[in-house]
Amino acid sequence: MTTTIEPSKSKVKTDSVVAESVIKKLGTPPNYFKTKAINVFGNWYRVNVYTNIDASNEERIIKRSSINFSYLVEADKEGNILDSKPEIIKQFE
Repeated sequence: MTTTIEPSKSKVKTDSVVAESVIKKLGTPPNYFKTKAINVFGNWYRVNVYTNIDASNEERIIKRSSINFSYLVEADKEGNILDSKPEIIKQFE
């Protein structure tokens, strides 16, 4: 018998709030693709900010993404950022 444990809806919501909070502090980088927050332990999250890379040539179009910013973020239960390593500095509008 296999048991599947799915994240609670509140945990998923907190992940998305943490991701949104990072983008609000950082700004939106050029070619922005997505931000993903994953709870790693306690109230600490690994947050990666992805951008699109155009790897096209004359023969084909290849779309791929790259992690351009990565943070270890401490957040409260509502998803508000308390601390981050490295510090999130506003770089984009």
